[in-house]
Amino acid sequence: MSHNIDPKVLQEIVEMGIPHEHAVRALKLYKTKEKALEELIPSQIKSFQTKTSIDDLAQAIQNSLNEVDIDYAVYDIANPETLLRFENLPVGLKNIGNTCYFNSLVQTYFNIPKFVKEILSFRADPKKNTILSPVQLASIRLIQELQFLFASMILGNKKYIDPGNVLDCLVDDSGNKIVIGEQKDVGEFNMNLVARIEEGLKIVTQIENIDEIPEVLDESKLESNIVSQLFYAKQHEFVTAKEPDGENLTFNNTTIFGQLSLDVDQKELYRAWDNAYRNYIEEFTTPSGHKTFALQEIWPEKLPGILLFQIQRVRYDPKAKQSVKINSPFVFPLQLYGDRFILKNKHIYLKIKDKLFGIKSEIEKLESQLKAIENYQGSGISIIDILDSTNAFMDNQEYSIIASNEESQFDLPKSTDSQWLATSEILDYYKDVIKKQRNQIMNQIIQLEQELEQLHDKPELKMYEYKLHTILVHEGRAETGHYYAYIFDIEEKIWKKYSDTFIKVVTLEEVMANSVGGSGEASAYCLIYIYKPFIENQGVFKDLTENKLENYASIIPNDVKTKVLEDNQKFLDEIDRFKAKQITDRIKVLYDNRFSMLINWTSDSELNEKPLINFPMFLRCSRNDSLARWVLLNTCIKETISKDLKKLTQDLLLYETIDNNFCHYSFGPKSLDLTDFEERALDDLALKFKYKYFNAKISIYILEKLTSEDLISAFQAIMHQLERAFDLNEEYLATAFEGRKVIALRMSSFINGCVYDKDIIQSIVWAKHLAFVTSTIDDQNFVFVIKNRLKNTVAYMKKYLPNYYNVDVKAEFEGILSSIENLVALPTFDTSIIDPVLKKIINENIVIHEWMDHRTTIAWEYGKVYRKYTESFIWPWVWLVRRCAEKSGMIEQEIRDVEKNNGIVEKNPW
Repeated sequence: MSHNIDPKVLQEIVEMGIPHEHAVRALKLYKTKEKALEELIPSQIKSFQTKTSIDDLAQAIQNSLNEVDIDYAVYDIANPETLLRFENLPVGLKNIGNTCYFNSLVQTYFNIPKFVKEILSFRADPKKNTILSPVQLASIRLIQELQFLFASMILGNKKYIDPGNVLDCLVDDSGNKIVIGEQKDVGEFNMNLVARIEEGLKIVTQIENIDEIPEVLDESKLESNIVSQLFYAKQHEFVTAKEPDGENLTFNNTTIFGQLSLDVDQKELYRAWDNAYRNYIEEFTTPSGHKTFALQEIWPEKLPGILLFQIQRVRYDPKAKQSVKINSPFVFPLQLYGDRFILKNKHIYLKIKDKLFGIKSEIEKLESQLKAIENYQGSGISIIDILDSTNAFMDNQEYSIIASNEESQFDLPKSTDSQWLATSEILDYYKDVIKKQRNQIMNQIIQLEQELEQLHDKPELKMYEYKLHTILVHEGRAETGHYYAYIFDIEEKIWKKYSDTFIKVVTLEEVMANSVGGSGEASAYCLIYIYKPFIENQGVFKDLTENKLENYASIIPNDVKTKVLEDNQKFLDEIDRFKAKQITDRIKVLYDNRFSMLINWTSDSELNEKPLINFPMFLRCSRNDSLARWVLLNTCIKETISKDLKKLTQDLLLYETIDNNFCHYSFGPKSLDLTDFEERALDDLALKFKYKYFNAKISIYILEKLTSEDLISAFQAIMHQLERAFDLNEEYLATAFEGRKVIALRMSSFINGCVYDKDIIQSIVWAKHLAFVTSTIDDQNFVFVIKNRLKNTVAYMKKYLPNYYNVDVKAEFEGILSSIENLVALPTFDTSIIDPVLKKIINENIVIHEWMDHRTTIAWEYGKVYRKYTESFIWPWVWLVRRCAEKSGMIEQEIRDVEKNNGIVEKNPW
């Protein structure tokens, strides 16, 4: 691993779902986290890159995907877990090219229970396939792939599914595969899709009990086929004309009702539908060869279960020599009645025909007048806006002239104030008049439309009720843009937006704002209505509970269900593998970082107390590098997933992933498993590390107490430490051994100070403490020094302080000297009493498998305290103790020099 990569930054990026090798490469190239993320994260979500928290940034990425309708599949999110389906949310469809409207149609049909149940109930006998044509085989395969797609949308565990296999089976009537990118007309595409589905269903129905396929399919079964019920119906095309002699001619042609193309200029669905069914043929040729004017009318016998209206918004502009999209408003109802267009109600139409024609003519006349106002002379600008702009322009010129007293920038002649005022008033007058006219026209149109609707407000014309189910929206221009759909969830009674893999709940207000048109580039280009009985009381049956018979899951063929569940498991396995890889990468980042620290610490000649840094460093210092690597890895694993390496075999996948990454790694342990010998050795070394750690902690306490000259507390800690010692050669016991001597020597100095100050009582107190401390020291040379110092002090009292050196004092000092001579003295304070700080140290539970950095360990603390110790008032006495050991006790003059520096000087009373 490169040393210029911050391991913490690398770990943060990896935890976002970025592959380890990608993150390393990006950091090497771009150095900083922010620049690396610019490369690793799609541009649509760069605004969130400044967040520093891993969780915040990950959430920001997800929120950004939601807000801008990002197609997950396009960006191929590295972390498969982010593609796990949310509970109770629909499944999206991957856009595999220009397939947006195909995905919208599939989502629409998936939300029609009758259609879904028909597809899921499909069964085809593969033994019969040999007698089918290529087109028929393609139709059956199409249904089978659609069946698997629907089953995956029901039982699948991914946010989105690839519908590519369905498209691969879609062919035209000649058996040629349909390339969806070449198919611009959604209506034509839909009819092709429906035709193939219908063909596949009818073929299977008719070959169930026969051995051959008839050349002509039985049309009597048309009504029983759910696809036919949903998409098809018979309709009659009537053409009426007259011969020159006045003979009335009527021609009737029966066709199949499919889809309806609506002229966007009609502005409203009912009017556009009526317009589509009433066409005038200018040059119709009669049987006699006479060319005349004819009326063509279409009257369905009945309507199919699904009404698909395609709004013609794209047309060719000869001036621009290109196709343009018309985004003008086109309104449509949430519920629709188709009765007025059915053949059996033709007589009702004939009764109100003249009135209908009159109202429509009046509406067209008024709309023409309104257009003249709103689109003045074809400029696309309202005359009211023109008048407003003119008035504003004049106001500007007037202000400019007044301000500069010069001609305007347009070199207009100067006018008087009265002229400016008169012109402005005229413009305002015309604007108000035209506004009033416009409002009157609009109110008249509304009133006439209400009259028009009242003509159809009859019970017999409200039998065929349809509900708006899907709105296919195109956002963009004629040749470019994006398709998405708003689909009404009949079970939850809410609208949802389907944009390929992206799905979210939306309000009706948002639906209409992006569908009607008139502003922006988004507008509906296809409307799908469903016959109310087909969706009423038709629960979507998505509840997968086994005890409910009527649900989608129960009718999915077992082989299809098995395949979906197998795919689910593969996906979960993929997530598990990814998680294992992610965890392993995080562990490796930690391991590499910390192993490099161990190497650096080992080679750092200025670093002291290395074995105290942490347990792996202790193992390296004790020449157990293999165990050090194993412990280091175990520490990284526990920190990452809170599991011990010894118990990792319970997660076999993670164990194998870690094993593959570390046991063939030159800096890793040779094995994840320890031998019995290694386990025993590790246990023994752990005890030694704990012992060293404990002694170092108490030594720190002792050094702090000596530094502050709290000699009693320091001695209590020393005695407690020595009582618990089982290896007297442990290096950190040296502080205790040396500390007792420092305390004794310093106490001898306190005695002298008290005597020189004639405080004999306090000198006796310190002398008794000295006898007690000295009795614990097993060093005859040092005891000799202490004894001689005390004798010199007694001699000084005899010579210079005879009045103070009375019988009682003499007896006290002789007893103390005897105790020192014999190394036997009564305790002058209780060494079993310890303060809370020391007690906490003694009771501390040392966790050896936690990683500790140098600056957070007692190694650093020990060094810091020891440096303070060497700079303190007590340090000269430490130096004297060491000099005493070097010179076998002949250092009295050096001690007196130190005492003198501390203000302890013999005083001659004479």
